[in-house]
Amino acid sequence: MKNLLLTALLATTALTACEKDEPKAKTKTDLLVGKRWRVSAALAFITVGGQAATQDVLPFQAACSKDDFVTFRADKTLTEDEGPTKCQTTDAQTRAGTWELSADQTKLTTTVTGRTAETGTLLELTETTLVVEQQRTLPVLGAAKVKVTFTPF
Repeated sequence: MKNLLLTALLATTALTACEKDEPKAKTKTDLLVGKRWRVSAALAFITVGGQAATQDVLPFQAACSKDDFVTFRADKTLTEDEGPTKCQTTDAQTRAGTWELSADQTKLTTTVTGRTAETGTLLELTETTLVVEQQRTLPVLGAAKVKVTFTPF
């Protein structure tokens, strides 16, 4: 009887010791922080003459802005970086700010020193894609809903 109990105990211990813990699912914060995110696409949804239209606005962005990126940190701070090409040589290379996800994790608010806070709807957040949608006023196009896609590099 002792041998049977000892064998059962050893077998149970061996089986539980071999079980692997399931990897913990990454939170949205985990997915956002620690990467350098750069704009890879920007689409404006506008109304022209009563008709809905979509316009790719990334080609209209200044070349010196296309290499800019933002880094989110776990302490809810962020850094915007001008990248290798600055639009104005007198511009600071980096600007500090903060970020926050709404309680339901559907809105991302960023505040960069010297600018008004911006809030966008978080449409997608994965290891390789961050998509945020915001209401903006664009030159020539006017009021538009803009969907901006960021990718890490």
